[in-house]
Amino acid sequence: MSFDNCIRKISIDEAKKKITNYDYIVIYEISNLIVDSVSNISEINWDECIEIYAFNDKSQLHIFNDESELKASVFCEDSDMKYYDKPCNLKSKFAKPFSKKSIIERKYFEPDEDGQMCVKYTRLIEIR
Repeated sequence: MSFDNCIRKISIDEAKKKITNYDYIVIYEISNLIVDSVSNISEINWDECIEIYAFNDKSQLHIFNDESELKASVFCEDSDMKYYDKPCNLKSKFAKPFSKKSIIERKYFEPDEDGQMCVKYTRLIEIR
């Protein structure tokens, strides 16, 4: 299984339309960091946007600023991927909108050329 087959570049217009298909969102703005449920976000300030991760348990949308131009990619999980989930504690100021305490990241791994298992990709999947 190649991770290259799981990551697909998409247009920024397509990415903006897909955001509502996800459960959670992390938005890095020039002057702010937003960690919330997608359903609680009424508008995104695209002029302030540096990077966005919209995610659920099967997929992640990544929007990022590349030399003053927004670009996007989508990662879709394949059923035969090997992974483990790791909770990461949220600082209290980011946990307040949900009363949640952690963000869950999923680490995908596969053998390298020597047969040693190593992490090939990491993404966010949930806020608990």
